[in-house]
Amino acid sequence: MHLHMLSAFDGLSFVVAVFAAWTALDLFQHVRAHQGGARLAWLATAGLAMGGGIWSMHFIAMLGFDAGAPVRYDPILTVVSFLLAAAGSSFAFLIAAGRSDRSRMFLAGLVMGVGICAMHYVGMAALRTSASLSYAPGLVALSAAGALIASIAALVAVQQERSAPWRMTAALILGLAVAGMHHLAMAALAVTPQTAAMFDPPGAPPLILAVGVAAGAILILLLPLAASMM
Repeated sequence: MHLHMLSAFDGLSFVVAVFAAWTALDLFQHVRAHQGGARLAWLATAGLAMGGGIWSMHFIAMLGFDAGAPVRYDPILTVVSFLLAAAGSSFAFLIAAGRSDRSRMFLAGLVMGVGICAMHYVGMAALRTSASLSYAPGLVALSAAGALIASIAALVAVQQERSAPWRMTAALILGLAVAGMHHLAMAALAVTPQTAAMFDPPGAPPLILAVGVAAGAILILLLPLAASMM
């Protein structure tokens, strides 16, 4: 049984994904313009912006997910999903910031796409509920392919031209990559309610998760301001 439907949370999550991608790609311009310690600082900032946006997008959308049973989230896996998103984004930007050629852009997009996929499925592994969750392999593969292709396209776009319209185009592509991958992956998810007595699973309740997601979104908002003061 598929229980995930579009909601206001999905619209908000897409806006967050696009804004985070715009912020990260804007910060990425500074990565290529600096060397040494300053370059690493800008790289870390861009990676945190993109990783935090990917992570926030996923869990904002998950606030609208109805499993038909009480839901909790494993704190450790939830944090690991954030670290995977941030690390994947940072590594992708590091690769893309080097010599400009198609092979590097392809590799950078591949790394970012893998980071997006890893964040999603580790984040889903953090979900604790009495319902049984399973995935359709074909749609899982399609979701991964979509994330990889769109990530490569976004990095190629921003590499070709540094003007604001091109960055917005790349941000929209990346936002669509993250949101599209999420919804394809959720379409692959089948939820089977259990006949056994309902129980309250261990882990952090959605309210606590919402606070963490809000903090991540605020971090994304503050990063450009902090970076502009450097």
